Amino acid sequence: ADQSDSENPTAATSEEKWLPGKCKWFNVAKGWGFVVSEDGEHEVFVHQSALQMTGFRSLGDEEEIEYQATQSDKGLEATAVRAKGGGDCQGSHRRPGAKKKLRKVR
Repeated sequence: ADQSDSENPTAATSEEKWLPGKCKWFNVAKGWGFVVSEDGEHEVFVHQSALQMTGFRSLGDEEEIEYQATQSDKGLEATAVRAKGGGDCQGSHRRPGAKKKLRKVR
């Protein structure tokens, strides 16, 4: 069988191929966001459970990553995400509920 669609990210998952991309945006409070392929052609949904990192899992804005994706009924979805070149993702500097509360000074 000829694999003529080698650039199709959905075909790459069977070969465990890591595709380059970067974080488009990530909502740390909800735990999900989107990464975009290096060529900018594909937007891929990512849930925090797919991120390779310890502690609080998130992605930083424009963070360079590598991902594996599968086609779901809603579109492309990342099944695994790691830092570019391998290793743990950096994550966002933001944390959910970390808004500063203003106090009245008496």
